[in-house]
Amino acid sequence: MSANVQLLTANGARPDDGRRAFQRRNIHARIVRAIITAGALIGLGLTALGIGTRYQSFTYRDADKGEIVWLRFRDLDSSLMMITVLLVICTIVGLALAFIGLAYHHHRRHHEMLRDHGRLPTTPTGSAV
Repeated sequence: MSANVQLLTANGARPDDGRRAFQRRNIHARIVRAIITAGALIGLGLTALGIGTRYQSFTYRDADKGEIVWLRFRDLDSSLMMITVLLVICTIVGLALAFIGLAYHHHRRHHEMLRDHGRLPTTPTGSAV
């Protein structure tokens, strides 16, 4: 056999094509998680600007004391309240997906290391890490 002969599977693909396809899907999943999180955070910033613009001229004053009272969340317009809640949920979901994906990545790399080395790495003294 010559050195430039390629191994092919029954369907004509190289044996490592499945792994490459998995890596491409994994990259796309990471990008999607990042886009979800970034979009939600940008949306929250724009919503904060919208709320500030909408209520900048309102001064809520206590009738008895005459002191300025903070605008409560339940006093917002229903549309601003709905958008804020939706974007907070999207942010939480996006961050959760990102952290779960990162944990899965580290778990997979740990098992690859165990497969390649057959054991946990040891320190120079010989004790397990």
